[in-house]
Amino acid sequence: MSLHVFARREDGERIMQALRIDLNKISETPQLHLAGYALKTAMFCQKGPRMTTITTTPRLDRLASANLITRRHAIVMLATAPLAITLTSGTAAAQDATASPEVSREASPGASLPSYQEFTIKATDTGFEVSATVPAGRSLITFENLSKVGVGLMFWTLADGTTVDSLKTELPPRQPGSVGAAPAAFYTADLPGAPGYAEAGNTTQAVIDLPAGNYAIVTEEGAWPTPFTAVAPDASGATPETLPDPVADVDVQLVDFAFGGIPTTASAGKHIWKATNNAAEPHQLIVGKVPDGLTLDEVLEGFIPPKDGTPDPRRMTRADFVALGGIEIMSGGHSAWALLDFVPGTYAVVCLVPDKSGMLHVQMGMAAVFEVTA
Repeated sequence: MSLHVFARREDGERIMQALRIDLNKISETPQLHLAGYALKTAMFCQKGPRMTTITTTPRLDRLASANLITRRHAIVMLATAPLAITLTSGTAAAQDATASPEVSREASPGASLPSYQEFTIKATDTGFEVSATVPAGRSLITFENLSKVGVGLMFWTLADGTTVDSLKTELPPRQPGSVGAAPAAFYTADLPGAPGYAEAGNTTQAVIDLPAGNYAIVTEEGAWPTPFTAVAPDASGATPETLPDPVADVDVQLVDFAFGGIPTTASAGKHIWKATNNAAEPHQLIVGKVPDGLTLDEVLEGFIPPKDGTPDPRRMTRADFVALGGIEIMSGGHSAWALLDFVPGTYAVVCLVPDKSGMLHVQMGMAAVFEVTA
C-alpha cells in the first residue's frame, strides 16, 4: 500500500524534527529507511510543498484494512517511529541512539533511592483509599491493588473552583475496556503521573512530583474520584525544594506516538526508569510481561480487535500482557520515575491512552519490546 501525501512545508519540518534530522544537512532527494519502513520523499522541507510517497509495511496494511488508522496516523507512525534512521542520500549516515529501541544497549540495575517522603494508595473492590492530606513535593508512592481486577489510576490536578462533584460531570466514568475518545476534559487536564497499572493483588511504585494543591485520584476510566490535598510542610504553603532525582538506568522519552530510549535488553532485578512526556498529548508507560519470544509486530497485533470479532488463538491477546508497573497517564512536560523488578523473559512497553479520534496510542505504534536476561 502506498500513501501519496501532499505535505506542507511546516508539516515536513515538524516531521523531520520528530526524526531528529538536521534539516540543513539533507540533500534534495534523501531516502530514509526506518527499520523496514521505507519513506521516499522529494524533500519535505525548506523549499515549499512536495509530493511524497510512503510505502508501508504489512502491519500498517492490516491496520488500515481494519479501519484502525487513517493516512494521517500512518504518517505519524512513520515519522515518530523510535527506530534507527539511516540517510542514504549524499549525506553521512546518522543514528538516533536515544530514541531507538533497535540500539543494542543494556539496562543495568538502578541505584538505591534517596530518602523521599512516602505515602500509600490502596484500591479495593469499591474504590480508593488514601489519606486526606499527603506531603507536597517529591514522594515515593506505593499503589496496592487489593481488588479482584487490575486497576490503573490517574492523579488529576483540581484547578481552582473544581471539586470532585464537578469533575464527575466533566469526566463521566466509562466501562473498563471501553473504546473511543476520552471526555474532552481529559486532554486538557494537568496529570502529573502516578504509579503504574497494577494487576489484581499486586503493588507498583513510582517517584512522583506533586506540587502543593488539590487533586483527585480516578481510575483510567474516570471512576472512583477520590479527593486528597498535597500539603506544604510549613505555613508558607510553598512546595518544598525538590529533592535529588533518582538515579535511573533508563531514560524514556514519550512522544506522539512512540517511546524513545527503551533498551533492547535488561538484566533481571530491580531497576529505576525515568519517563518524560515531551508530547502534546497525555501518555503512559506501562511495562508488562508477554509470552517469551514475542516480536513487536505480534505485540501490536494483540491490541488490534479482530475484524470479525472472533479471536485468533494464534495471536497474543490483552490477557497475555501482565502489567508489572510503570508510570500512569501524565500530561506533557512532566517526568516521573518507575520502580521495576524484572525476571528473565520478554517484556513489552505500551501506551493505552486513546487519542481524540478514539484510537489507542498502542494501535498507532506506541509500543516497544525488550528481553530480560538472568
